[in-house]
Amino acid sequence: MQNSQGVNSVDIAVTILEFLASQGGAARSSEIAKACSLSKSRLHKYLVSLCRSDMLYQESEGGQYCLGSKIIMLAEATHTNLSLVDEINQRLCEFRDEHNMSTRTCYCSR
Repeated sequence: MQNSQGVNSVDIAVTILEFLASQGGAARSSEIAKACSLSKSRLHKYLVSLCRSDMLYQESEGGQYCLGSKIIMLAEATHTNLSLVDEINQRLCEFRDEHNMSTRTCYCSR
């Protein structure tokens, strides 16, 4: 499938999302542009579209771009019997037991 012709815009959007994920889910546009080898004006068009589709949102303070609520919805769709919150809670329980520390899960839906 990698040799098949595809849509370059989708490849670029995925690259942007993967970069944000590698940065803990948030980064400034200048960091994204540099990491993805995009001009700031070209990147801006992608950021607008990704925000419009709720894949990203821009923080009001600081202006960082963050992974949006649609990412959570897509991630949850990959687990038919286990929600993302359940998965996180399970991992936190394992961490708690291994390190003898308190943990807590907080989930905010948008």
